[in-house]
Amino acid sequence: MSLWNRITSRFRTNLAIQTPPVVSTIKMPEEFFSEVRSGNPYRVLTAMTRFDPELSGDIRVVGNMCGKYYKGIVYKDKEGYITDPDDTEDSQVIKWLTEAQRFASPDEGFSFQDRFIACGKKLMTHGDIVFYAPTANNKGVQVIQPLPMRNMTAIPDRSYLGNSTTQDLLQYAQFYVYCEGENEKQQVFDGDDMLQVSADNVAEWVVDLLGRTTFGMWSVSPIVSLKLTARWKMNTILNDILWRHRAIPREVHKLNLSMYTPDRYQHLPTYEERLAQAQTDALKAATAYRDELEQGGRQLDADQVYIIDKESDVGYTEPKTTTYMSPNQVIPDMNKSIHHVTQVPAIGEKSYSAAYWNISIAIMEAEVLAEKIKEAHEKLIRKHLKAMFKLEADVLRRFEIGTRLILGRDLVERGKLLVMLDSTQAFTPDEIRDEFGYAKLTKKQKEILNEIYGADGIKGGRPPFLPSTQEETIRDVQREAGKLPSQPAESD
Repeated sequence: MSLWNRITSRFRTNLAIQTPPVVSTIKMPEEFFSEVRSGNPYRVLTAMTRFDPELSGDIRVVGNMCGKYYKGIVYKDKEGYITDPDDTEDSQVIKWLTEAQRFASPDEGFSFQDRFIACGKKLMTHGDIVFYAPTANNKGVQVIQPLPMRNMTAIPDRSYLGNSTTQDLLQYAQFYVYCEGENEKQQVFDGDDMLQVSADNVAEWVVDLLGRTTFGMWSVSPIVSLKLTARWKMNTILNDILWRHRAIPREVHKLNLSMYTPDRYQHLPTYEERLAQAQTDALKAATAYRDELEQGGRQLDADQVYIIDKESDVGYTEPKTTTYMSPNQVIPDMNKSIHHVTQVPAIGEKSYSAAYWNISIAIMEAEVLAEKIKEAHEKLIRKHLKAMFKLEADVLRRFEIGTRLILGRDLVERGKLLVMLDSTQAFTPDEIRDEFGYAKLTKKQKEILNEIYGADGIKGGRPPFLPSTQEETIRDVQREAGKLPSQPAESD
């Protein structure tokens, strides 16, 4: 290092005005990496969904679609599905169905539609979600409390409690444990008081939070394969933030400080003292210059200012084969990986038809998860009614959760199929209604249609169409399906 650089090296860094926004900007990635370093797999997965905007958006979409799938509580009897207690004259069914619908309602119950949304998001994130849902005689289920997966384990019997060294394969969840091994926090729940919803825990090998091997107890998270991608993406963004902060335009003020050399201080006895005095005076001069700029009303916090001597230079060294802008080009590829895993496509720049086609894959993903949620919550309803009314199993099985198509446009497409099936005269009305997502007509529904269309119009539950209208509708659908040639142009 030259003599002059030794003199001025003290103040070239100290006099740079620091811009604080970058500190808060990189705080979020630091929190993410802190979670990643914790080692708890569920905390890592949560951090991924919390800090990655594309992944967070995809999971929210799947959760909302699961919520759209829910259509309320129904009761199945020999006539069909009863959705309204007023549609039956059986006083017992009225009482049971009214209570079941109250239990699932948002105002007086546990808002099953909101739970479908929450479960959809958690299944996409963690693969499982568990609820504490005990029953009380004559009162049923009074609480449905979700428990954090980051703290949950399950064991087949109490002999495994706190045993993290066992080599046994755990296959049955008879007890669920919160904060297992932490004496003050540990809580053990009987399996009969719990509800577990799993994305796919059949024949899955999963190592639990205590390092024990389980089989068929927990699911593998659908987004677990994105762990490396999420870290890579966050690190790329963090590097880009730091580079842009360092690369913003700055003023460089070069001062002539050549007079501050050790030779000027011959009155001091040693060279070290003369050098120290030269450094001190040079720093005072540069500091005075900086203070004069700030007193003049300069907003130095917006653009960082360097004050250096005239012989110094400020520059950057970059790789010869690439620049710091290059990492930005791989972020879209990372986002593609995210969309491939979640099955939710990036549709912002697509046409309507392409977006609709692509989102159909996400709908399939949501319907599969929603079916898992539906089955688990049907068990919960039956558990509640059994505790309240002491109902037999064959009666409890009649209570189900109704479902509906997630997207409105699917109704139009399914409606075309309905007309096509009806035109073949090879399907019963009940089969056609089932394809459209509706149960067979109840006795009361048939009576209403009879009043509107007359007995001849509802044979088997099919309302009449004007012959010309029905024929043209069928021909239009067949033509779209390629069954008929296009209509020739009318001649003049």
